[in-house]
Amino acid sequence: QLACPLDLGCHSVSASVMTTHIKFEVFGKVQGVFFRKYTQKRAQELHLVGWCMNTPQDTVTGEAQGPRPAIEEFIHWLSHVGSPKSRITKCDISERRDDIPSLSFAQFDVRK
Repeated sequence: QLACPLDLGCHSVSASVMTTHIKFEVFGKVQGVFFRKYTQKRAQELHLVGWCMNTPQDTVTGEAQGPRPAIEEFIHWLSHVGSPKSRITKCDISERRDDIPSLSFAQFDVRK
């Protein structure tokens, strides 16, 4: 069992849980509202790794990797919650791979 720190409010995750990789793009009012910072915070709370960044099309795009249940929670957050001042109209998952052999990132970063 891999234990989550108690201060993050998450639950223990079995080491045999499938690791999932997603590429995402979030549409709506997601720039200039601290969306990337809140995305990084939520990813860290869920013990996910990856990155996010603003695009010239006024969206936020990125990749995330981690246990499938945490990825599902993250997708829900990206689709329906976001930062307090954001207004999400759509979240596209353009790629999803389950059971990836290893993580490609060491942490979750906000890219410029």
